[in-house]
Amino acid sequence: MAASKKKVAIVGFSENSRHLAPYDDDSFEIWGCNHLYRLIPRVDVVFELHHRGELEAKYGDNWAEYRDWLMTTKEQIYMLEKQPDFPTSVRYPIEDIVEFLSSFQQKRPDEELESPYFASTIGYMFMLALMQDKKEIGLYGVDMVIDSEYGVQRPNTEYMIGLARGRGVKVVIPKESALLKGRKLYAYEHETWKYADTITAMRKRIEKLSEQFNEAEVKANKALDTMHVWEGARGWAKEFKQALADNGHGKPEVIKMIDEQVEILNQRFKEMEEANKKAVDEQHNYEGARWEAMYWIDKFGYNDRGEPM
Repeated sequence: MAASKKKVAIVGFSENSRHLAPYDDDSFEIWGCNHLYRLIPRVDVVFELHHRGELEAKYGDNWAEYRDWLMTTKEQIYMLEKQPDFPTSVRYPIEDIVEFLSSFQQKRPDEELESPYFASTIGYMFMLALMQDKKEIGLYGVDMVIDSEYGVQRPNTEYMIGLARGRGVKVVIPKESALLKGRKLYAYEHETWKYADTITAMRKRIEKLSEQFNEAEVKANKALDTMHVWEGARGWAKEFKQALADNGHGKPEVIKMIDEQVEILNQRFKEMEEANKKAVDEQHNYEGARWEAMYWIDKFGYNDRGEPM
């Protein structure tokens, strides 16, 4: 088991910064979650906070290997409950953690405590480090940038970072991490007067380009529909010519007339094909110009409505 130290590096799966954790510094404990042991050179404490029944489904073909590792590792494993076949597993002290988190709340005697706020394994790891009175907590490989997965988890982690820093704990977040990154100083990062005319012009340009894009789309679709018409007529004429020949009615003057009509249809098809191609090219040009205008608005710190972001 890892000896308790006053500095801990909490490591997640993000490739942006997990390699920056202080693996070679013996003054740090390295805490990893789930099967991260496969990807990092050292882990001292493991957190696997999923129900035992979920693990096989969660890990699929990798479960047998992961289970064998959990059965043989000498490192401490925090789980929802101690598992007899995982000798180093211990029960995560959820009651103590909830009570510890509640101690941060300022309330009157007649007020109820807020509900515990935990949204991820990283949150449980962080709060345990805080309860163990760690003096330095580093977060590596923790980005939480995918909204579908981390839309709730990231605010929870950043909330806990604030709690820790409010207690004087040093929290290290590498610049490569997305945590606590975002906009600059709201309302102070823009000198609106410098860009007002440009933003107005860009907004008008985007509106015009959008109109032109839509017009080109209508033209492209119309040309495509007409191509289908000429293609159908051309096919019908060829079938009619073949039917006349099969029935012995293919008089030279009739065949010539049909061939002339097919040639006219070929020409009209080519004209519509060119019109369609031209309209699609226009769409691409308008779309590219529109995105460029939107890029510059964003560069100035505005959204496409000209509002400060």
